[in-house]
Amino acid sequence: EPEPPIGSGSGSETSNEASKGIAMLITGGWSTRATTEVYFPSTNKGCIVDNYDLPAQTHTHTMNTFGNTMLLCGGGQTTRSRSSCLEFTPTSPNSIVWPHYANLTEARYEHTSWVSSAGIVLIGGYAPVSANAETTAELVTGGILPFTLPPTRDACAIGDAFSDSFILTGGTFSPLKVSRYNLQGLVENLPDMSVERAWHGCGSYDSDDKLVLIVVGGGLGGDIGGGSDSTEKLVVGEGSWSLGSTLPRAMTIVTSLNFNNKLYLLGGHAGQGLTDILEYDADLEVWEKIGDMQVARYRHAAAVINSDFSDVCT
Repeated sequence: EPEPPIGSGSGSETSNEASKGIAMLITGGWSTRATTEVYFPSTNKGCIVDNYDLPAQTHTHTMNTFGNTMLLCGGGQTTRSRSSCLEFTPTSPNSIVWPHYANLTEARYEHTSWVSSAGIVLIGGYAPVSANAETTAELVTGGILPFTLPPTRDACAIGDAFSDSFILTGGTFSPLKVSRYNLQGLVENLPDMSVERAWHGCGSYDSDDKLVLIVVGGGLGGDIGGGSDSTEKLVVGEGSWSLGSTLPRAMTIVTSLNFNNKLYLLGGHAGQGLTDILEYDADLEVWEKIGDMQVARYRHAAAVINSDFSDVCT
């Protein structure tokens, strides 16, 4: 069995002790397309790392960690970048390359992702880039999964490691819809959200042995339309979502990250790009700003590095 995934929207947990050595790796974005930075939640500090720059302009991509492998998949400016995954392979804390890892069956852009027991799964995408992307999910190095999705773009997937499934929320074509899928296909439809969402953030946490889903922000117009400042919560098994506390501002095209039973939002768009890093306090059900990225980012991606990278910002 592979070791469980860490972060990357998986909703999986790490211990408080383990989280001390964790950093967030934040890559690309619409106006920051090749830059990479790290952020340390334990100190609320970070920095741009020039040696971690991406090999090309990259945005609207995904990042996930499976076992000890971190992959950046799809997105970018070219068919080649949208049809491949790169691996984050640091040879030392101050040296990095992004070698090609795998080719994809479908070019992916504006997709979402999930870390399954079998590996990283890419979900949906932008049809003008690849005709079948919107209605398929594929396992990296494993091909298209054996089911058809409804057209899916700009959605947000929440992983459930306990049932080896993902919960697909919203998106441009079904902005209220919530459904659970596994590697074989549709498992169940869950209650609709009360606010239409695409380009939104999502995640989960465990509370009293129940899985609690969170969706936040988003909007149907991407960086052209306005966003939402609302948060919704669903305790899996209950009949409806409930509205919670609002964000500091309405925002869309946010990047969300789960680890240590916490949910973070990084950047986004609110008339312009944002630097904010927000943490959701599940006990108080409020969003708190804990820091800033070095540059404003939207259409970017982030994943967790469970290693000692403390020297990169010295």
